Amino acid sequence: MENLELVAMLRVFSTQEQQRLELFLQSPYFSKGVKAQQSLLLVQLICRYLSEGPAAGAWSPEKIYAQIFTDKDTYRAPTLNNLISHTLKLVRKFIEIEMLTQNLGPVRTHTLHTQFFLDKGEFDLCDKYLNRLEEQQSLEETWDDAGYYANWQAEWVKSMCQGMQNRVTDDYNLKVSLSALEKFYLLQRLDILATLFNQNRLTPVIDPTERQILIDGIEGWSYLPFFERPVVQLYRKVLLFLHLEEKAAEPEFDAFLDLLYREEKNLSLSHLKRFESFAYNFCVRRFTQEKFRNILFDLFHRWVQPDRLRQQETVQSNLMLSMVYTGLLTQQFDWVNAFLEAYRHRISGTQPSEDYYQFGRALYFFNMNQFDRAQALLVQLNFHEILLKYFSKTLTIKVFYEIGKENFDLIQTHLYNLKVAIYRENRMPEEKKDRYKLFVRFMNRLVGLQLEPELDRSALRKLATDVNNKQNAVEWKWLTLKIKALLEP
Repeated sequence: MENLELVAMLRVFSTQEQQRLELFLQSPYFSKGVKAQQSLLLVQLICRYLSEGPAAGAWSPEKIYAQIFTDKDTYRAPTLNNLISHTLKLVRKFIEIEMLTQNLGPVRTHTLHTQFFLDKGEFDLCDKYLNRLEEQQSLEETWDDAGYYANWQAEWVKSMCQGMQNRVTDDYNLKVSLSALEKFYLLQRLDILATLFNQNRLTPVIDPTERQILIDGIEGWSYLPFFERPVVQLYRKVLLFLHLEEKAAEPEFDAFLDLLYREEKNLSLSHLKRFESFAYNFCVRRFTQEKFRNILFDLFHRWVQPDRLRQQETVQSNLMLSMVYTGLLTQQFDWVNAFLEAYRHRISGTQPSEDYYQFGRALYFFNMNQFDRAQALLVQLNFHEILLKYFSKTLTIKVFYEIGKENFDLIQTHLYNLKVAIYRENRMPEEKKDRYKLFVRFMNRLVGLQLEPELDRSALRKLATDVNNKQNAVEWKWLTLKIKALLEP
């Protein structure tokens, strides 16, 4: 059952989404009543087993079948498979509706109403909803990307409305529609370029000449009044400090940060978070410099300010993990604890928010030398997301090591399991696999040396040299510290 697509889908649903799915399945408008109750029960059973985790024990198709088809004595695989297939179609339909209604907002809502009446040729109702639409169009300065998209759609519907009514006294709103499209397009292009430039820092994909051509292309939009808006100017500065090398980038970053702090009240929350993430990445790469460490700490503390929390802000799981790791590395323990508690139910990813929170707590306890508490959390977690899956495996091994030699036999078992998992993993690049293989190899040698009656210091020094020559190994710094501690007299 655990490998079914339906189970994989339901695993990523939040509690609120599961509740909405249950309401959806009870609606005959969508489910048409056919097998609806059985599909609902199937979804409820799967969600229950997923929430209980390992405590649920082995849940087989036969067990699921017996709880749904209570009037049947004999398990029939085709019957259950047909129900699973039918339920899967309904869940897909639910996802479609969820995506369509995201960020709907009043502007988008009235645009859809206007479009509906326009298609019917009901121009009086169309004009009525156009008036309501215009009343809902808010101040542009605080729009996010969805706001600019909705505004372009609204202006285009206005153009069609005026065109179909043959209002020849103006340009059918086409100039306004074009302007709205240009704003949306420019912001999307800037965002994609900024992401590309940021990725280029990790894996070179565009050379300096090509980057400069792309930057010059943006300047071709300077004729637009919109070009001077803070959100556009901030993106331009992001491109510059990501394009320039080392010291040349720092003045551009300083100018970017100054503008960001001055204009943050005029930015949407999504744009503010986006710009802060670029600043975070820039500072992390310069972590050895006190100036950028201080900026990084300031960015951290902004995330737990009451006004930010009141806006029900969410954080992506990869950024959350990066911030927790960085906070722990700099011994910002109080901040990490406050951050995890504030965002416990606001972490978005392929797994429930609680999973990320509990893993963050395990990291926190590990760094506070509370290894038993970290272990107690790790044994309850079951990750399918590839990043967390292997993070948790290596953290578990480190916890067993820190607790003491009585766990070294468990470490060897976990190292073997990690080695097998890495070799079988088909979602991970070979380069990253090699880094985990190095960790397994070095840990086996480190544990093996300590299981001998007498520590072979010559072999330990050889291990220290080998580790130092492979600084791309997973958990390299921790390995180095553990070996150094054994070498000290």
